[in-house]
Order: sequence, then C-alpha cells, then structure tokens
Amino acid sequence: MPRSVDGPVDLDDLEARVLAWGKARKDVRGILILGSRARTDHPADEWSDIDFAIAVKDPERYMRDRRWVADIGQTAASYRDPNPGGVTLHTLFASGVYADFGFIPIADVRQAVTFMPWVRRLAPVLDRLPASIASGLEEQLQESGAYLQTGVRTILDKDGVAERFLGLLTPLPEATASPSAHDFTEVVSEFWFNTARIAKHLRRGELWYVTSNDWSNYMQPLLLRMIEWHAKARHGFDYETWRDGRFLEEWADPATVARLKGTYADHDEDAAWKALLATMDLFRDLARDTAKRLNFDYPSEADDTITEQVTRLHSERR
Repeated sequence: MPRSVDGPVDLDDLEARVLAWGKARKDVRGILILGSRARTDHPADEWSDIDFAIAVKDPERYMRDRRWVADIGQTAASYRDPNPGGVTLHTLFASGVYADFGFIPIADVRQAVTFMPWVRRLAPVLDRLPASIASGLEEQLQESGAYLQTGVRTILDKDGVAERFLGLLTPLPEATASPSAHDFTEVVSEFWFNTARIAKHLRRGELWYVTSNDWSNYMQPLLLRMIEWHAKARHGFDYETWRDGRFLEEWADPATVARLKGTYADHDEDAAWKALLATMDLFRDLARDTAKRLNFDYPSEADDTITEQVTRLHSERR
C-alpha cells in the first residue's frame, strides 16, 4: 500500500494552506501569488506550481530555519535559489505539488509605498544629479512590473500596502519598443562572433563545454531574441511573445517552430555540428526577414566571413 502523505493534494489546497499559515504568523504581512496561478491567459494547469511572494520582516530567517515548511506539508526536497541576493525556497511536497516561496522585506515595500510617489514628483529635479536615486528606483520598479505582467494576485495584505505597492509598478517601455538599427546589428554581430568561437571549440573536441555552456548561454538566447523580433516585426511590437520563450510554439512563426528541432546540440560531434549549421541557417533567415521588415541593413559581411570560417573548420574535423 502507498504510504500516507501529509501535504497539499492540489494547487487549491496548497494556496489555502499557505494563506492559513500566513494569517497565523505575525511577521508575515502580505502574500502575493505570481505567474500562471494568477492569470486568465494561459492559466495554471495540472503541471503548474505556485509562486508566492511573501512580505516578512526578516527574509533570511526563513532560509536559516526551514521548519516552517512542515506547517504547510511534508516535503520531498527543497533548496534555496542560487541567484545572488535571491531569497527563494523551491519546494517539492511529498504529495507531488510544488511551490516557490520568495521572501521580500516588508520594510522595502513600506518604504516604496511611502516615498516613491514623492520621488516621482521630484524626478525632473533628481534626474539632473549624477547617478540619480530616482532613476535607479524607477528602473527597479519597472523591472518588477515587467515580471509581474505574467500574473499577480493578492491573497493576504495585513497592512494594506500590497495593492498600493502594485500600483507603483510600471512595465519596462522597451518591452513593446522596436529595436534600433544599432541594437539589431549588435545582436546579429554577437551571434556570428559566438558562432565562430563555438566552431573552434567543436573543432577542438570540447563537446561538453559546447553543449552545456555555449548553447544555453549564447546560441539559444540570441536565437530566441531574433525569433521574438521576427514575430513582432510581422505582427506589430505590441504582439505578446511572453518571457523566456514561454508558449513559443503558439506565438512564433510555425515554419520557425518546425525548424527548431534541428537546432539542439547533442553530446555527439556530428550532431553538434549539424545543430550549429541548422542554427546558423535559421538565425540568418529570421534576421534577414526581420531586417527587411524593419528597413534595416543586414550585416552580410560578418555572416559571409564567419560562415566561410565555420565551413572550413567543419570540413577539417576528420
């Protein structure tokens, strides 16, 4: 017989448990739900988790002593987010439901709610100062706003500041802006530069480094950037392309989606070379079409020169 597990049975149960837990703790002042659980467009499904943003006095306390998780349910595994400055505990409950618990200092929320309206009123003056505090705060709020566009819902607000804080957030204006000709050329140049570098690593036989580092840090992010620009150039720059490639199969050009299966590098020399060449072809086609739609010049010289170098290295690999 399967062993009995004390834990949330589904997302509704998990949300109810976290809300009850937060209400019972004096230092928990507010709880927000982020992401799919808080949105109607592409809402949470049976494979989703819940992202909680929890306002507390001392976020580090919840990392030092994690016995509080047992008040919500029995866990199978949990770990702290390795990002610098991140205070998030990724938790898989023994029942199979999982959640991300992100803790933020309530003092920062209160300070933003109190001072940001005044900072914005004085921004024309403060922006004239070197390294303006107003500009830095505004940028942080814009970045938070862009992230929370994926969905946010308040379930606990003991001090009445959560909704006021959310009202301060504004999305990054670059989210819907067309790239400049300079930005476009920089991305194309960065892609071809890294293509040449990766070909040399492949020629040297560094398959692990290429497939685990180069592909995830350079080729895929740059290809994704061009896929996003291409989709927006076709449909308009208010066209939703989500973040980090979410739902790409729905918003990207179907012909592009069909070609993606050839752009993944396996830990095999021939397969890695094949993926590199396929990625080059796809990126080139997308970039040229995007340039044409935006009336940009495509940097053909970099493409031609580096393609020739890669072709030579590929032919010499035996």
